[in-house]
Amino acid sequence: MFLFVFSYVLSRHLKQNETIYPPPPTTPELGKFRGEPVYPRSSVLSLKTAENWMRSEGQKIKMGEPPLKMVRVRAGTVNKQREIELVKQAVSDNRRDGGGGGGGDDGVMMQGLYARSETEVYVPDPIIDVSCFFWFLGLNGLSL
Repeated sequence: MFLFVFSYVLSRHLKQNETIYPPPPTTPELGKFRGEPVYPRSSVLSLKTAENWMRSEGQKIKMGEPPLKMVRVRAGTVNKQREIELVKQAVSDNRRDGGGGGGGDDGVMMQGLYARSETEVYVPDPIIDVSCFFWFLGLNGLSL
């Protein structure tokens, strides 16, 4: 069995969660294939949503970082689908009542995708009152 390692990529072959970074004007073109630019595979970045960064690697998005790419929201669970429907309904009610908007996005919700360089390690807030923790464990008589 042969293992082919391709060191190039066409932008149409990128997955939904991949992008070319830095953006094409600054990324060197290796050449053209049927009129379409060819880029080095090393310039392809894998992206994740803010929720997936937190869940999979304990990373949070840095303050003020814009997403590298925007994609349509995909619901992986029934609860997520219900949440999306509620937000869509609230937005449509808001447009109807407020008379604002005017955008022709047809209710399409978008979410941002971020690279590792746009994240930092999540450090939770320190626990201040531990008595509630002892109550949760059923150790009501203990105090510090």
